[in-house]
Amino acid sequence: MALVEGCRHALEVSIPAAEVETETTRVAADVQKRAKLPGFRPGKAPSSLIRKQFAGDIRQQVLENLIPKTLQKQFEAENLNVVGTPDISDVHFHQGEPLTFRAEFEVVPSIELGEYRGIEVAYTDPEVASVGLGEDAAKARSIPVNVGRFNFSINGRALANGSSDGFAKIVADAATDRILGAQILGRGAGELIAEVVAHMAYGGSAEDLGRTIHAHPTLSEALKEAGLAVSKSAIHAI
Repeated sequence: MALVEGCRHALEVSIPAAEVETETTRVAADVQKRAKLPGFRPGKAPSSLIRKQFAGDIRQQVLENLIPKTLQKQFEAENLNVVGTPDISDVHFHQGEPLTFRAEFEVVPSIELGEYRGIEVAYTDPEVASVGLGEDAAKARSIPVNVGRFNFSINGRALANGSSDGFAKIVADAATDRILGAQILGRGAGELIAEVVAHMAYGGSAEDLGRTIHAHPTLSEALKEAGLAVSKSAIHAI
């Protein structure tokens, strides 16, 4: 099995020629029972003629029967939790030869939940919350990082409720964009930090955070903007 991208994988599958012929014979026999050809009573037309006259229908039915069944066995053998319907391509189906094809599909990611014991919330006014590494801590460990910051002073909800003091900051690995930590200063920081923790739990990136849909106007939009700011693509940065 080959990794294509993210959770998308690919399998090159081959079904033995003998198994293909057995299924083809079974399908042809079923067609023979129902076929109505001039000069023959129902079910009495020669198998060779049936295969010739209904070659396209037989081929399609064999593919529809064998491919899903074979894939399911492969998924179970490799303990794959597949999401959605696989994309089938590169189908090679010729008489007397193995049936081969390529299947691309997505699997449910394996998530290991870490123990984030470093979550801190200072219930001051404004609140202060942090998780993971700060910018200075990352530098002390010689980890190259990119940092995105967004001020509440340009967040619509913060301006509306008079809590425009503060900011949200995301610290991400410079090579992988994986979120390493976050710091939030402002009203509701203790609640907002949970979203960052959720993304960190599955190894999420700053881009993942930035692409997450947030209602408008909300304070949580500051996290989205901070995530986008890591790659200097914040929407409302000034």
